Amino acid sequence: MSLELILAPIVDDLLEVGRALEEELRSEIPAVDRVTRHLLSGRGKLLRPALVILASRSIGEGVSKSAIRAATMIEMIHMATLVHDDMVDGAETRRGIATEEMHPILGIVAETVCRMSAAELIQTDRRGDVTMREEEYLSIAGDKTASLIRASCRIGSVLADGSKADREALSDFGWNFGIAFQIVDDLLDFVGSGRKMGKPVGVDLRDGRVTLPLLYMLKEGSTEERQRIAQMLDVCGVGTEESWEEAIALVKERGGVERTREVAGTYTERAKEAIDTLAPSQAKDTLLLLADFVVDRDG
Repeated sequence: MSLELILAPIVDDLLEVGRALEEELRSEIPAVDRVTRHLLSGRGKLLRPALVILASRSIGEGVSKSAIRAATMIEMIHMATLVHDDMVDGAETRRGIATEEMHPILGIVAETVCRMSAAELIQTDRRGDVTMREEEYLSIAGDKTASLIRASCRIGSVLADGSKADREALSDFGWNFGIAFQIVDDLLDFVGSGRKMGKPVGVDLRDGRVTLPLLYMLKEGSTEERQRIAQMLDVCGVGTEESWEEAIALVKERGGVERTREVAGTYTERAKEAIDTLAPSQAKDTLLLLADFVVDRDG
């Protein structure tokens, strides 16, 4: 099932988020307006805003205006991380959400941004480091990607006035979903479709990023193979096309792909189990479908 079909029940909510994004990012300065329109035209699947909405709908009667505005804020943060620019203005994101609702939201956002920033710095510092351990990789994946996805679910549950148990369930869903999402994203760098991903296969590898499939290859490979990969990562992007293809082939031959899929599947199951206690609803069903989509996607 495609992501579009999975999110069909909330398509009107996502269209409203899209309109809100256009309104928030519109500028009277032509040059700035052209840049923001370009960013909006390629803003992707709106997965994180969808999670805000689904979390809110899964424990509430509907979706409030505050939830739409919070979903818009989350997407703006995500866009900012993609272009490494300060596109999210604090005063702007506070507009339209009641003060009593905004206090816990600001706390979630502040914590999340700190985690994401620290993870980006750590990942940059560990570039090409073949001594990285699996638990270190998972910690980076959690703070870099899962923290914002968890924040989406937490904010949605807060705005729906969910119980403590419901908020914790959706928070756990978001964290595990987010780690699975990042693991699969890293896996697709070796086995994905460049056309569907919008980038060539092997980009992370060429950039010296040590991800889970590569860690498993390094664990199972021979001393000579590990040394060869270490040398390639040490000179990010300098290797020949043949050498990068060789590295990708080694990851596949040494079981890196299969083991990585298994780990992603484990986190997906944890995400689904986390919301077992939520009352039956279309939103809950959609969250479960999204979890399955994460491990099945190819781009």
